[in-house]
Amino acid sequence: MNQLIHYVSNPALEGFTAPKILWLKENEPENYAKLKYILLPKDYIRYRLTGELFSEVSDAAGTLLFEVIKKRWSTSLLKKLEIDPDLLPPVLNSFDLAGRITKNIAEQTGLKLGTPVVAGGADNACGAVGSGIIQEGRVMVSIGSSGVVLAQTN
Repeated sequence: MNQLIHYVSNPALEGFTAPKILWLKENEPENYAKLKYILLPKDYIRYRLTGELFSEVSDAAGTLLFEVIKKRWSTSLLKKLEIDPDLLPPVLNSFDLAGRITKNIAEQTGLKLGTPVVAGGADNACGAVGSGIIQEGRVMVSIGSSGVVLAQTN
């Protein structure tokens, strides 16, 4: 467990993405074999809006497959779990431009063609920034579908 925390800065919990991928691989191998990409919900929506495949740091950090300190997918962990790294998209910062609204989406939704779409962020990460948890000495508790305590540390 300590080794996992050292690499991905999180303990192994069933709500993270990696255990779900491994469950699919073990219990539904025919569906696992059909995977083209592994995307989190907002990443899929952004892909549909822009046609661009990306993940984003704050959500990637919750997969158990991402080295938070180095800001990259963990090649050693992916290898150990036998997960093809090509299934995972490049990772952007939350504020990075991820693409622009496509013509098809503009026609379907009324959104302006070419509207910039940024990478976005995980709910609690964005909530922490919005609550001022960007310096030591502040703490936020978020209770919803999970309970999370957030604080800035060095």
